[in-house]
Amino acid sequence: MFPQAQTSYRSWPAAWAPLLKIRLDWKSRQTPRFDAIVDSGSPWCIFRAEVGEYLGIDISSGKEDVIAGISEQMEESVFFHRVQIRVEEHWVIEVNAGFVKGLSFSAVLGREGFFDNFRIQFDHSADPPFFEIEKIPVIQ
Repeated sequence: MFPQAQTSYRSWPAAWAPLLKIRLDWKSRQTPRFDAIVDSGSPWCIFRAEVGEYLGIDISSGKEDVIAGISEQMEESVFFHRVQIRVEEHWVIEVNAGFVKGLSFSAVLGREGFFDNFRIQFDHSADPPFFEIEKIPVIQ
């Protein structure tokens, strides 16, 4: 549904990655739209620290944890803050978002916060690969 091509190295063919256009909201502030990778391997929704700083968030004041594997460092501190994510043009969800200084991409949408709000289907065997997303209804 939202296929995008990403090129890692010029000599390599473009690799497909499931991307969504999002923006973050925090205390009446909002980022411009930017790409986020949908990643079932990530336990959390993680953003570059610069995204939070753009919103005026004091990153290091958040709840601290340690993350490994997706930042430029082997292990790095991640700081969590409550934000709203505007997903594409359709949906708004509230999540505890982690902010990391060394994240190599702007945003990663992970299991806690994102996957528990949406049904996601990837099919890399199709040509072109595809990605479908459906909001899970909230039962009150």
